[in-house]
Amino acid sequence: MRVLRLREKVDKFMVKPDDTLLEVMRKINETGLGLALVVDQAGKLIGVVTDGDIRRAILKGSDLKVPVSKVMNREPIVAVSGREHELLRLLDDARLKRRLPLYGYFKVPLLDEDGKVRDLLLIPSEEAKPLSTTILTVDEERQYLQYLPSKILVIGGAGYIGSTLVRKLLSLGHYVIVLDNLLYGDVGIHDCLSNERFTLIKGDVNNVETVLEAAENVDAIVHLAAIVGDAAAIINPKRTLLVNQLSISNVVEVCKLLRIPRLIFASTCSVYGYSQGLVAEDSEIRPLSLYARTKAEAERMILARTDEHFAPCILRLATVYGYSPRMRFDLVVNKLIAQALVEGEIVIHGGSQWRPFIHVEDVAEAIIQCLRAPLKQVKDQIFNVGSDDQNYRLLDLGKTICSLIPGTRLLVREEAVDYRSYRVSFKKIRETLGFRAKRNLRDAVVEIKAAFERGLIRNYKDSIYSNHESLHEQILAA
Repeated sequence: MRVLRLREKVDKFMVKPDDTLLEVMRKINETGLGLALVVDQAGKLIGVVTDGDIRRAILKGSDLKVPVSKVMNREPIVAVSGREHELLRLLDDARLKRRLPLYGYFKVPLLDEDGKVRDLLLIPSEEAKPLSTTILTVDEERQYLQYLPSKILVIGGAGYIGSTLVRKLLSLGHYVIVLDNLLYGDVGIHDCLSNERFTLIKGDVNNVETVLEAAENVDAIVHLAAIVGDAAAIINPKRTLLVNQLSISNVVEVCKLLRIPRLIFASTCSVYGYSQGLVAEDSEIRPLSLYARTKAEAERMILARTDEHFAPCILRLATVYGYSPRMRFDLVVNKLIAQALVEGEIVIHGGSQWRPFIHVEDVAEAIIQCLRAPLKQVKDQIFNVGSDDQNYRLLDLGKTICSLIPGTRLLVREEAVDYRSYRVSFKKIRETLGFRAKRNLRDAVVEIKAAFERGLIRNYKDSIYSNHESLHEQILAA
């Protein structure tokens, strides 16, 4: 059995029995392992408390000012120095009683003969990802914390980005809860339902009780739920305001109530609206559509509620493209590729407008990097997510796709009335988190072409591939 040890760093996890729940939760969030060791003045262990214990106490009405001794586990599994072999028997017994996690790591305090804490053992389950070391140094500690599986709530996880992100999180060993109203069906996550680490809660983000239920035992929340796209947003403006903007209050309040520090919110580069030069995160925003305005206001609402226990991060996404389990062809790159493959020609309206682009797989990777980054790196931060070399004029985008699919004709129509045009800098996320997009338009052509050839897509014009058309049909059917 491979066991990780904290050794001299174990003191970081110690708290006193009269420390308040608020103080202990702060310590747990800082250390990142989801628990604290409660010791007396002599350093003897008297209990263990997890973030889940504290959240359950909050939901039962406990005041955050009560001492941690009121909610701690007074009979945790422990190991005694020199008698570690006895731990195997205890663990076997615990597995039989379902006290050990199926995935991730079980944390066991190592005590000396006097009951004083000497170490914290991290015992991997069979499904835990292997690590390169068994003893943590300063640098390795951060590496370990990055790979420690945790439970993540993805709101809107059945959608275009969410269905890609969920699969990546599961492959990395995370527990994933998806809260989604399945407005566009469950095709994006249907094959995840059999995964033991995956839970689907069908519900509406506007229902605070549903959000509270979904978030009860999670370590972080990724908020992707939205009526996405200008055309889809104006079909039912009231619903767009409810989902894209007003629901944010529910999510933020649940984070603050349960002391969930990490909230990753998916915004859009569309908030920049129009600019003649290169725009960065500190540039003035000029949202020109209802969709962009709701995202801009949601950003403001989130950042206005930040405090020492709440560390939200805003991701302004470039226009997304690429194959996803919940495929969309109302996105410009995907639509142009499909037109080229099926009709042999693509149509560009105008073409002088600038847009930034990013592959959906890279969006998922950026979100994961934000989830794993130290809180201080992402707290209250806004990051543009994209690639500097994927800022395109739409006409140049069309020409590039034609070059990637030989024989495609390019038709240019008169410019449609679209005042949006912006080139975006992605320097901040590159320098702060080391994020670099790895995929490009060629990758999208290859994977979408393969999907057509395998029969995964029969008619790309079907309404199931369009947010706008799907919503329109639902309104007509109502």
